[in-house]
Amino acid sequence: MANFPIIETHTHNYFPAWENPAAMFQRARDAGVVAQIQIGCDERASRAAIELSQKNNDFYATVGLHPTDVKRIGNPDPSHRIAGSSYVPVAQTAEELFDLFDIWISENPKKVVGIGECGFDFYHDSREVALESQKDVFLRHLELAKKYDLPLIIHTRDAIEETVSFFKQYIVGTGVRGVVHCFSEDRETARFFTEEAGFYLGIGGIVTYKKSDILRDVVQHISLEMLLTETDSPFLPPQEFRKKNSTNEPASLVEVVEKIAEARGEDVSGVADQLVENAKRLFRIEC
Repeated sequence: MANFPIIETHTHNYFPAWENPAAMFQRARDAGVVAQIQIGCDERASRAAIELSQKNNDFYATVGLHPTDVKRIGNPDPSHRIAGSSYVPVAQTAEELFDLFDIWISENPKKVVGIGECGFDFYHDSREVALESQKDVFLRHLELAKKYDLPLIIHTRDAIEETVSFFKQYIVGTGVRGVVHCFSEDRETARFFTEEAGFYLGIGGIVTYKKSDILRDVVQHISLEMLLTETDSPFLPPQEFRKKNSTNEPASLVEVVEKIAEARGEDVSGVADQLVENAKRLFRIEC
Protein backbone atom coordinates (compact mmCIF):
# COMPACT_ATOMS: atom_id res chain seq x y z
CA MET A 1 0.00 0.00 0.00
CA ALA A 2 1.18 3.52 -0.81
CA ASN A 3 1.96 5.72 2.16
CA PHE A 4 -0.36 8.41 0.81
CA PRO A 5 -4.08 8.68 -0.05
CA ILE A 6 -5.36 8.98 -3.64
CA ILE A 7 -8.70 9.90 -5.21
CA GLU A 8 -9.55 8.40 -8.59
CA THR A 9 -11.54 11.10 -10.40
CA HIS A 10 -12.19 9.39 -13.73
CA THR A 11 -12.69 5.66 -14.25
CA HIS A 12 -15.06 3.33 -16.11
CA ASN A 13 -15.00 0.24 -13.92
CA TYR A 14 -18.38 -0.96 -15.17
CA PHE A 15 -16.79 -2.23 -18.41
CA PRO A 16 -16.18 -6.02 -18.38
CA ALA A 17 -12.39 -5.62 -18.62
CA TRP A 18 -11.58 -7.52 -15.42
CA GLU A 19 -12.20 -11.17 -14.64
CA ASN A 20 -12.67 -10.31 -10.96
CA PRO A 21 -13.91 -6.72 -10.43
CA ALA A 22 -14.13 -7.16 -6.66
CA ALA A 23 -10.44 -8.06 -6.51
CA MET A 24 -9.61 -5.07 -8.71
CA PHE A 25 -11.54 -2.76 -6.39
CA GLN A 26 -9.68 -4.19 -3.41
CA ARG A 27 -6.30 -3.68 -5.12
CA ALA A 28 -7.22 -0.02 -5.48
CA ARG A 29 -8.10 0.31 -1.81
CA ASP A 30 -4.92 -1.53 -0.84
CA ALA A 31 -2.94 0.93 -3.00
CA GLY A 32 -4.38 3.89 -1.09
CA VAL A 33 -7.32 4.87 -3.32
CA VAL A 34 -9.86 6.26 -0.85
CA ALA A 35 -12.56 7.23 -3.37
CA GLN A 36 -13.45 6.58 -7.01
CA ILE A 37 -15.67 8.50 -9.43
CA GLN A 38 -17.29 6.30 -12.06
CA ILE A 39 -17.82 8.34 -15.23
CA GLY A 40 -20.91 7.96 -17.40
CA CYS A 41 -20.57 8.05 -21.20
CA ASP A 42 -24.10 7.12 -22.37
CA GLU A 43 -27.41 6.08 -20.82
CA ARG A 44 -26.42 2.53 -19.98
CA ALA A 45 -22.97 3.48 -18.68
CA SER A 46 -24.38 6.31 -16.56
CA ARG A 47 -26.88 3.91 -14.99
CA ALA A 48 -24.08 1.42 -14.34
CA ALA A 49 -21.93 4.13 -12.76
CA ILE A 50 -24.74 5.04 -10.38
CA GLU A 51 -25.37 1.39 -9.51
CA LEU A 52 -21.67 0.90 -8.68
CA SER A 53 -21.76 3.97 -6.47
CA GLN A 54 -24.80 2.62 -4.64
CA LYS A 55 -23.05 -0.68 -3.93
CA ASN A 56 -19.75 0.84 -2.75
CA ASN A 57 -19.56 3.51 -0.08
CA ASP A 58 -16.31 4.89 -1.50
CA PHE A 59 -17.65 5.22 -5.07
CA TYR A 60 -19.38 8.17 -6.71
CA ALA A 61 -20.82 8.66 -10.21
CA THR A 62 -21.46 11.09 -13.04
CA VAL A 63 -24.06 11.05 -15.79
CA GLY A 64 -23.28 12.09 -19.32
CA LEU A 65 -23.07 11.41 -23.03
CA HIS A 66 -19.61 11.07 -24.55
CA PRO A 67 -19.27 13.16 -27.75
CA THR A 68 -18.62 10.07 -29.86
CA ASP A 69 -21.92 8.60 -28.60
CA VAL A 70 -24.02 11.64 -29.49
CA LYS A 71 -25.41 9.98 -32.62
CA ARG A 72 -25.99 6.65 -30.87
CA ILE A 73 -28.90 7.64 -28.63
CA GLY A 74 -31.38 4.78 -28.84
CA ASN A 75 -28.74 2.61 -30.50
CA PRO A 76 -25.87 2.44 -27.97
CA ASP A 77 -22.33 1.47 -28.87
CA PRO A 78 -22.18 -2.34 -28.67
CA SER A 79 -18.66 -2.10 -27.24
CA HIS A 80 -20.15 -0.44 -24.14
CA ARG A 81 -21.03 -3.76 -22.59
CA ILE A 82 -21.84 -3.37 -18.93
CA ALA A 83 -20.67 -6.19 -16.68
CA GLY A 84 -23.56 -7.98 -15.02
CA SER A 85 -26.19 -5.44 -16.08
CA SER A 86 -29.54 -6.17 -17.67
CA TYR A 87 -30.45 -2.49 -18.03
CA VAL A 88 -32.09 -1.66 -21.37
CA PRO A 89 -31.79 1.97 -22.57
CA VAL A 90 -35.10 3.76 -23.05
CA ALA A 91 -34.22 7.24 -24.39
CA GLN A 92 -34.57 7.78 -28.12
CA THR A 93 -33.65 11.47 -28.29
CA ALA A 94 -31.26 13.84 -26.54
CA GLU A 95 -34.21 15.53 -24.85
CA GLU A 96 -35.44 12.23 -23.42
CA LEU A 97 -31.96 11.24 -22.30
CA PHE A 98 -31.29 14.48 -20.45
CA ASP A 99 -34.70 14.37 -18.82
CA LEU A 100 -33.69 10.94 -17.56
CA PHE A 101 -30.32 12.25 -16.33
CA ASP A 102 -32.20 15.02 -14.51
CA ILE A 103 -34.31 12.42 -12.67
CA TRP A 104 -31.29 10.28 -11.76
CA ILE A 105 -29.43 13.29 -10.34
CA SER A 106 -32.39 14.33 -8.21
CA GLU A 107 -32.84 10.75 -6.96
CA ASN A 108 -29.15 10.32 -6.06
CA PRO A 109 -27.99 13.69 -4.68
CA LYS A 110 -25.19 12.23 -2.56
CA LYS A 111 -23.84 9.91 -5.22
CA VAL A 112 -24.02 11.82 -8.52
CA VAL A 113 -21.21 14.36 -8.19
CA GLY A 114 -20.62 15.53 -11.75
CA ILE A 115 -21.94 15.93 -15.30
CA GLY A 116 -20.24 14.28 -18.25
CA GLU A 117 -18.02 13.29 -19.77
CA CYS A 118 -18.92 15.77 -22.48
CA GLY A 119 -17.24 17.94 -25.08
CA PHE A 120 -15.85 17.59 -28.57
CA ASP A 121 -14.16 14.65 -30.28
CA PHE A 122 -13.21 14.84 -33.96
CA TYR A 123 -10.88 11.85 -33.95
CA HIS A 124 -13.50 9.49 -35.36
CA ASP A 125 -15.78 12.02 -37.10
CA SER A 126 -14.53 15.14 -38.84
CA ARG A 127 -15.32 18.57 -37.47
CA GLU A 128 -17.74 19.28 -40.32
CA VAL A 129 -19.73 16.11 -39.58
CA ALA A 130 -19.78 16.24 -35.79
CA LEU A 131 -19.53 19.85 -34.58
CA GLU A 132 -23.17 20.94 -34.39
CA SER A 133 -24.56 17.75 -32.86
CA GLN A 134 -21.76 17.59 -30.28
CA LYS A 135 -22.18 21.28 -29.46
CA ASP A 136 -25.91 20.85 -28.87
CA VAL A 137 -25.29 18.00 -26.43
CA PHE A 138 -22.43 19.90 -24.76
CA LEU A 139 -24.88 22.74 -24.05
CA ARG A 140 -27.36 20.28 -22.54
CA HIS A 141 -24.65 19.09 -20.13
CA LEU A 142 -23.87 22.69 -19.26
CA GLU A 143 -27.47 23.40 -18.36
CA LEU A 144 -27.60 20.40 -16.01
CA ALA A 145 -24.33 21.51 -14.41
CA LYS A 146 -25.83 24.94 -13.76
CA LYS A 147 -29.14 23.56 -12.47
CA TYR A 148 -27.53 21.27 -9.90
CA ASP A 149 -24.28 23.19 -9.33
CA LEU A 150 -22.24 20.17 -10.33
CA PRO A 151 -18.84 20.14 -12.09
CA LEU A 152 -18.45 19.31 -15.77
CA ILE A 153 -16.11 16.55 -16.88
CA ILE A 154 -14.68 17.72 -20.21
CA HIS A 155 -13.52 15.43 -23.00
CA THR A 156 -11.59 16.95 -25.91
CA ARG A 157 -9.79 15.02 -28.63
CA ASP A 158 -8.47 16.59 -31.84
CA ALA A 159 -10.74 19.50 -30.95
CA ILE A 160 -8.84 21.86 -28.66
CA GLU A 161 -9.63 24.99 -30.71
CA GLU A 162 -13.35 24.25 -30.63
CA THR A 163 -13.22 23.44 -26.92
CA VAL A 164 -11.44 26.69 -26.05
CA SER A 165 -13.89 28.63 -28.23
CA PHE A 166 -16.85 26.97 -26.47
CA PHE A 167 -15.37 27.85 -23.09
CA LYS A 168 -14.89 31.49 -24.05
CA GLN A 169 -18.46 31.77 -25.31
CA TYR A 170 -20.38 29.73 -22.73
CA ILE A 171 -18.33 28.95 -19.61
CA VAL A 172 -15.72 31.57 -18.70
CA GLY A 173 -17.15 33.98 -16.14
CA THR A 174 -20.26 31.92 -15.37
CA GLY A 175 -18.97 30.25 -12.21
CA VAL A 176 -19.38 26.79 -13.71
CA ARG A 177 -16.58 24.54 -12.47
CA GLY A 178 -15.11 21.28 -13.66
CA VAL A 179 -12.12 19.36 -14.97
CA VAL A 180 -10.53 18.91 -18.38
CA HIS A 181 -10.19 15.15 -18.39
CA CYS A 182 -7.05 13.45 -19.72
CA PHE A 183 -5.31 16.77 -20.26
CA SER A 184 -2.43 16.53 -22.74
CA GLU A 185 -2.05 20.01 -24.22
CA ASP A 186 0.68 22.62 -23.70
CA ARG A 187 1.32 25.11 -20.89
CA GLU A 188 -0.45 28.01 -22.60
CA THR A 189 -3.63 25.97 -23.01
CA ALA A 190 -3.33 24.73 -19.43
CA ARG A 191 -3.16 28.30 -18.19
CA PHE A 192 -6.29 29.21 -20.11
CA PHE A 193 -8.30 26.41 -18.53
CA THR A 194 -6.96 26.85 -15.01
CA GLU A 195 -6.51 30.63 -14.76
CA GLU A 196 -9.23 32.01 -17.05
CA ALA A 197 -11.87 29.30 -16.75
CA GLY A 198 -11.03 28.04 -13.25
CA PHE A 199 -11.08 24.41 -14.37
CA TYR A 200 -8.88 21.63 -13.03
CA LEU A 201 -6.68 19.41 -15.20
CA GLY A 202 -7.06 15.62 -15.00
CA ILE A 203 -3.62 13.99 -15.01
CA GLY A 204 -3.35 10.27 -15.70
CA GLY A 205 -1.01 7.64 -17.07
CA ILE A 206 0.08 9.77 -20.05
CA VAL A 207 2.25 11.89 -17.74
CA THR A 208 4.49 8.84 -17.19
CA TYR A 209 5.14 8.16 -20.88
CA LYS A 210 8.62 8.83 -22.23
CA LYS A 211 7.38 11.22 -24.94
CA SER A 212 5.20 13.30 -22.58
CA ASP A 213 7.69 16.09 -21.88
CA ILE A 214 5.12 18.77 -22.74
CA LEU A 215 2.65 17.38 -20.21
CA ARG A 216 5.33 17.08 -17.53
CA ASP A 217 6.17 20.74 -18.19
CA VAL A 218 2.52 21.57 -17.53
CA VAL A 219 2.54 19.56 -14.30
CA GLN A 220 5.69 21.34 -13.19
CA HIS A 221 4.47 24.89 -13.82
CA ILE A 222 0.69 24.87 -13.26
CA SER A 223 -0.48 25.34 -9.68
CA LEU A 224 -0.69 22.01 -7.87
CA GLU A 225 -4.05 23.16 -6.51
CA MET A 226 -5.49 22.84 -10.03
CA LEU A 227 -4.48 19.24 -10.73
CA LEU A 228 -6.43 15.99 -10.23
CA THR A 229 -5.47 12.32 -10.51
CA GLU A 230 -7.32 9.96 -12.83
CA THR A 231 -6.81 6.78 -14.83
CA ASP A 232 -9.53 6.67 -17.52
CA SER A 233 -9.42 2.98 -16.60
CA PRO A 234 -9.51 0.50 -18.33
CA PHE A 235 -7.56 2.66 -20.79
CA LEU A 236 -4.12 4.38 -20.76
CA PRO A 237 -2.11 2.44 -18.15
CA PRO A 238 1.00 4.24 -16.84
CA GLN A 239 4.46 3.41 -18.21
CA GLU A 240 5.64 0.90 -15.60
CA PHE A 241 2.20 -0.50 -14.83
CA ARG A 242 1.54 -1.40 -18.46
CA LYS A 243 4.66 -3.57 -18.65
CA LYS A 244 2.68 -6.18 -16.73
CA ASN A 245 -0.92 -5.07 -17.28
CA SER A 246 -2.62 -4.30 -20.59
CA THR A 247 -5.74 -3.19 -18.73
CA ASN A 248 -5.49 -0.08 -16.58
CA GLU A 249 -7.06 0.11 -13.12
CA PRO A 250 -7.23 2.63 -10.26
CA ALA A 251 -4.38 0.97 -8.32
CA SER A 252 -1.99 2.31 -10.98
CA LEU A 253 -2.51 5.84 -9.67
CA VAL A 254 0.39 5.37 -7.26
CA GLU A 255 2.72 5.68 -10.25
CA VAL A 256 0.91 8.80 -11.49
CA VAL A 257 1.14 10.57 -8.14
CA GLU A 258 4.82 9.71 -7.88
CA LYS A 259 5.46 11.09 -11.39
CA ILE A 260 3.63 14.34 -10.61
CA ALA A 261 5.77 14.80 -7.49
CA GLU A 262 8.94 13.96 -9.45
CA ALA A 263 8.09 16.47 -12.21
CA ARG A 264 7.55 19.18 -9.60
CA GLY A 265 10.56 18.23 -7.50
CA GLU A 266 8.39 18.01 -4.40
CA ASP A 267 7.76 15.52 -1.60
CA VAL A 268 5.30 12.89 -2.75
CA SER A 269 3.30 12.82 0.48
CA GLY A 270 2.65 16.55 0.38
CA VAL A 271 1.73 16.39 -3.30
CA ALA A 272 -0.62 13.47 -2.70
CA ASP A 273 -2.38 15.26 0.15
CA GLN A 274 -2.99 18.33 -2.02
CA LEU A 275 -4.29 16.26 -4.91
CA VAL A 276 -6.81 14.62 -2.59
CA GLU A 277 -7.93 18.01 -1.26
CA ASN A 278 -8.39 19.25 -4.83
CA ALA A 279 -10.73 16.37 -5.68
CA LYS A 280 -12.70 16.77 -2.46
CA ARG A 281 -13.09 20.49 -3.14
CA LEU A 282 -14.22 20.15 -6.77
CA PHE A 283 -16.61 17.22 -6.32
CA ARG A 284 -17.65 18.10 -2.76
CA ILE A 285 -17.09 14.61 -1.51
CA GLU A 286 -15.94 13.36 1.88
CA CYS A 287 -13.58 10.46 2.40
